[in-house]
Amino acid sequence: MKIIMKLGILLATLLMHLIGTGQNSQKVYDSFNSEEGAMVLSFTKSVLEPFEFLLDDDTKKIVYKMKKVKFLSYNDENGKMSSTLAYSRIASRLNGGKYFEINPNELNCENCQFELEFEEEDEIKLIGYGADAMHLKEFHVLIRSDNHCILFSFYGDISIEDLKSCTKFSQSTKGLFNT
Repeated sequence: MKIIMKLGILLATLLMHLIGTGQNSQKVYDSFNSEEGAMVLSFTKSVLEPFEFLLDDDTKKIVYKMKKVKFLSYNDENGKMSSTLAYSRIASRLNGGKYFEINPNELNCENCQFELEFEEEDEIKLIGYGADAMHLKEFHVLIRSDNHCILFSFYGDISIEDLKSCTKFSQSTKGLFNT
């Protein structure tokens, strides 16, 4: 009986380690879920269905590749840590292993230029998770501005090429929504 207990504990420990690998983004959301000053939201792709009429066909294909979208907003005026510390904490979790930083220039497409319009002191990171840029399982946008830290996370089978298509759509609709 003791051998079965030991094997069970060993197996449980091994499974926890295997399941935990690649789940750093979930740990980020979990760690901020009860933090003062933080707001965490999670959406499935079905929440976008009422807004399909706003999307072109290429963007719809990409959106439906995604399984869920998560959002984390941290405001240091309502919390106990600075937005800089929150940004660093998140960035360190989304680092190493299969996580890699994406150069914003990789999102440029033929007919558009991806531009990040932030103040000089703001920080932004684009982070992918997966085998390579063609097979992303996660895509994260981490932003720190003034007293806020924001994380957008997209989950599914997406690639840099998919993100380029979304950038193209975003550029084509810029005038439509900025009236």
